Amino acid sequence: MDFSEFMEALSFLLRYPDDTYRLEIEKFEFNAKNLNLYEYLKDFMAYYRGKSTLDLQEYYVDTFDLTPQNSLCMLDHMRLNNSQKGNELINIKSLYNEFGFKPKNNELPDYIPLFIEYLSHIEKKAALERLSEYILVFQDLHSRLLESKSPYCSLFGILLDKEALDELL
Repeated sequence: MDFSEFMEALSFLLRYPDDTYRLEIEKFEFNAKNLNLYEYLKDFMAYYRGKSTLDLQEYYVDTFDLTPQNSLCMLDHMRLNNSQKGNELINIKSLYNEFGFKPKNNELPDYIPLFIEYLSHIEKKAALERLSEYILVFQDLHSRLLESKSPYCSLFGILLDKEALDELL
């Protein structure tokens, strides 16, 4: 599994779980077992296997949609006024356009799963640079999810482990 495939799968894991979730996550787990990054995924996979789709959906909504401090919009974690947020959204969207990345849904450019999907479409070096620009956002989310003992914490831990990401081709 290379960097692009891994980031695409990580983006998927951070999206709302639906009926296709189970098939994709099992395929991802099979392909990721030989990676050092799998250490981060073990707890999440155990959590996922023990829950029904409905339970996964309820937990996702409680964690990310009903808890503002866990928002999956990057700009919600940055101390910006409205005009700064608007400018930053434009900057992110221009990054997407620069690399020809066209989001499939009407998601905001700062939606974390979309941003990670974008990272999967660009060269690894550039992706790691873009990731580092928002590292404080991922650290913030990781800390909050760790504090609440959320299984999603480990997925953000991946984004903070530059050495493990570096070993992906």
